[in-house]
Amino acid sequence: ALRVDDGSAKGHTGPIWAAKFSHDGTLLCSGGACGRLFVWGVSLSAGGEQVRLDDGPKMVFKGHDGELLDLSISSDNLILTSGTDTYVRLWHPLSGECLGEFSHPHIATSVLFLPTNQQLFLTGCLDGKVRLYDLKPPGGGPPQVVSETDTRGCVTAVAVSNDSLTVVAGLFEGKCMVFELDAERRRIVQGGKSIVSIKSSRGKNAKGHKITGLQYSGGGKKHDLEARLLVMTLDSRVRMYRVADMNLICKYKGHLNKGSITDGRHDTSTQIKASFSPCINFVASGSEDGSLYIWSRTPSRSTALFASLRKDRNTAPYRLPMGPHPPPPTPAGSAPDRPPSAHGKLSSKDAVFLSPTAVAFSNLVELNSRGEGASEGGVALCAVVGLFNGDL
Repeated sequence: ALRVDDGSAKGHTGPIWAAKFSHDGTLLCSGGACGRLFVWGVSLSAGGEQVRLDDGPKMVFKGHDGELLDLSISSDNLILTSGTDTYVRLWHPLSGECLGEFSHPHIATSVLFLPTNQQLFLTGCLDGKVRLYDLKPPGGGPPQVVSETDTRGCVTAVAVSNDSLTVVAGLFEGKCMVFELDAERRRIVQGGKSIVSIKSSRGKNAKGHKITGLQYSGGGKKHDLEARLLVMTLDSRVRMYRVADMNLICKYKGHLNKGSITDGRHDTSTQIKASFSPCINFVASGSEDGSLYIWSRTPSRSTALFASLRKDRNTAPYRLPMGPHPPPPTPAGSAPDRPPSAHGKLSSKDAVFLSPTAVAFSNLVELNSRGEGASEGGVALCAVVGLFNGDL
């Protein structure tokens, strides 16, 4: 049954696998092991520098018979969710109406609207296929699959370039497949793909691990040398690639992402995701040890003293403990638990909403600045999701 809860539920139960802000920054959507979709109101503090959540959710949607794994929000605030019940669902954020159900042959691990045409959306499924859906197909009729491609693996994550020209599928066996996308013709180009193994060159992580999350920053054209791809894997690594040639730019270490977490009620394979900040100066990730980890892409010299000096490796994150239990000591070789140095400050336009398993950045502070710019010392960490009980 599809329904809107009466609001008595005040938060999640179990891990939170997805959290996204609306494009205007006024809503936050979250979902996870409990299978419900929560829609929260977001506002600025009196000083305009802190993002605050309402005391309780505006709406709670119940539809998935299983865990909610991923979600996406369109520019007009329609919400897509995917779950372990093999369904993708489309929601109206105010009425609570389920506008559509899209059945899959297996678990739908990923869902996202195309940035340039939001009547189109992509799904990734454990049956190995990436599907392109059209909510308003030419000639009318119900929403339907207009194109699909078979990765011959299990798709665990999907990302798309800002110009909707490139799709990346992350696979359970630790590979990424890069496809060309023709959004105007509504098709995934079958011949335009490349395969990249996401693994270390040697050691225990040389065999490749499940990809738990992807984020694309930049365009999909081959000559766009600024386009970057974040890849999160179950070997406790976040890797950043230059998309033009899929060369590894930097490897981020320090967090814990090994594959399972237990709180007495749940023991489940994690879907931990990392994220760029809006200005892509920072990378943030949740962790199984109950902390948020933030890496500066331009660490100061003092920060580098605590880690490798190699430009292609960053092992000095700032750790923010969040869980109800004390986190383990900072690993040797990592930065101490203190705010970043002057060269590593988060600006107020990098305001972040976070949980140990899902991270989403808000642009509400930046939108409120009316082009005046944000101070480098502004408050950036503005709201926290509970570790496992999910009380917000």
